[in-house]
Amino acid sequence: MTLKSQGKVSAYALHLAAMIKKECGELDNAISLLVAALKLNPTSIFYKISLARCFYLNGSYSRAIDTLSELETVSNWHIHHLIGISWVALKDYPKASYFLSKALSLGRKLQTYIEFGHLYFIMADAANRKGDTEQYNLLFQNCLAQFKEAAASEPHSIAPLREAAKCCLQMGLSSEAFQFIGNALTRNPSDPECAFMAACIIQQKGDIMPALSKYRISIFHIPEHPFIWNNIGMGYYGLCRQNESNPSVCKGHSLRALGCLFKASTLAPLNWRIRYNLGLVCLFCERDVDAFRQLSAAIGLKPNHPALLMLFGIAVSRLGDHKNANNAFRRSISISDCALVRINYAIVCHRAKRNSEANSMLSKATGSLMDEKGEYIYDDREMREKISLLRGELNE
Repeated sequence: MTLKSQGKVSAYALHLAAMIKKECGELDNAISLLVAALKLNPTSIFYKISLARCFYLNGSYSRAIDTLSELETVSNWHIHHLIGISWVALKDYPKASYFLSKALSLGRKLQTYIEFGHLYFIMADAANRKGDTEQYNLLFQNCLAQFKEAAASEPHSIAPLREAAKCCLQMGLSSEAFQFIGNALTRNPSDPECAFMAACIIQQKGDIMPALSKYRISIFHIPEHPFIWNNIGMGYYGLCRQNESNPSVCKGHSLRALGCLFKASTLAPLNWRIRYNLGLVCLFCERDVDAFRQLSAAIGLKPNHPALLMLFGIAVSRLGDHKNANNAFRRSISISDCALVRINYAIVCHRAKRNSEANSMLSKATGSLMDEKGEYIYDDREMREKISLLRGELNE
């Protein structure tokens, strides 16, 4: 039985039908039904808010604002919050700030605090890119203040603490992020996103086993998360590098790393970082054909990344394609003249018996790594050993 078969159409019934369509993702149909409902009851604020929400979800941010423009004088939290987030989407941050502030004055809701925090973060990031340190510090502190107020207003919610941690991580502030994560895990020790972020920070510090135990909590709740599988894979790769002196242990960790990274690549086939990591581990395991496939796919997604081009050059050189290896290394050097790239290029040249070119590359690499006294600027034992070994082979 349809609405029209009853001989008359109720505005409320149309609104209910629209809400069902919205929940099903049929936003165009929901908008049509809400427009029809407003024709029957044009003064309904409730229907206008619902229509504006559908416009917002459909990406029609200007139409959402236009729908609510007549209601700006009405003291309703929903109206000002919705207009505020629409202006955020349209990147008009002063107007967004005005309406979100007004929404907070009408109701201190968690959603508005979080949206306001995100708004300050966007503006802080823009100031940071411009090099305006003073403005960046002010805006970022305002961002964290919004999340802290949200956390205080909702003592049982971990969402504001989690969002604050994400913002800190994006800005490279690991210690500040870890504090927010710790507070969030105090409220909910099994939260998978917080456990994941905590594991990322622990892994960056080199504590691989504690990080892997945290990842297990996350993967239990979010088994199809590609970045968790990626990080687990790189954790096992780290253990593999730590146990190179023990071949059997190293092989076990390398197989686990490959399994996790292949899983991550299957879940996120268009993510170049996962392809890069998988190519790196394949090179380490001497699976050169697999490395070539993964790194080729990664270059298709990120064509101008110097480290990616370097790994691709190593892979194709092992497969005997020295011409493409040279092209990859030269392109990498033209993008970013990095000592590590030149050292690896020198190794490839030496294996191809082009020792004069290898000597030239090694001299340029060591020149950028040493000070005027001939001492290494960076304390990188592995790089120093690689340079020393290559120099000895070239002098034979």
